[in-house]
Amino acid sequence: MQMLPSLRALVTIALSAALAGCVTVNSTTTVFHNITKPETFSIRPTAPISESLEAKSYADLIAQKLIENGWSKSDKAATDVQFAYSIDNGHQEIDSVPVFGQTGGGTTYSSGTVYGGGGFGTYSGTSYTPPTFGIVGASTYSYSVYTRKLMVWIDEKSTKKRIYEATVVSRGSSSSFNVVARCMIDALFKDFPGKSGQTTKISADGNKCVVNETKS
Repeated sequence: MQMLPSLRALVTIALSAALAGCVTVNSTTTVFHNITKPETFSIRPTAPISESLEAKSYADLIAQKLIENGWSKSDKAATDVQFAYSIDNGHQEIDSVPVFGQTGGGTTYSSGTVYGGGGFGTYSGTSYTPPTFGIVGASTYSYSVYTRKLMVWIDEKSTKKRIYEATVVSRGSSSSFNVVARCMIDALFKDFPGKSGQTTKISADGNKCVVNETKS
């Protein structure tokens, strides 16, 4: 006979499914710019991360995205691209998942006494109906949520005027910026340079990165 999953197992399965959704990177990107055409550029992280090897790897990713959009990296660049990033210490949030269990059916035992004109008698017996299953309650769990931020600025070197600034903010379960960096950079360069003053919300994951987009 096939064993039915235990209540604890069902709770574990439901909880694991809920936590699996936390790998999604939900980003909000806000852009302001007056870029009219692709330019030559140099790129550098801001202090105090300017010497960080991690930051330099992000510089390469950002540079590649600019090149894909028609820009050219140059030692005599017309523009200066700077960027910074951060991640907070996180905070706890509480959520719940349904608990599945048996809601009816199974084996029922009954007994009693029957009285009549000729006296009385006792009876006992068991009956069986197929069990039914459904939601019998809820289980709560807590998890950490971290806020990650990426900021990029582009200035004209000759005039020192800013021609582009963008901020990407994402929230999720990862306490490492590196885990979500590529997806946040992909979100930043979705339809680059974008419409000035527009906020774009993008859902991303580690495989496809940009998978959904809404604008406001």
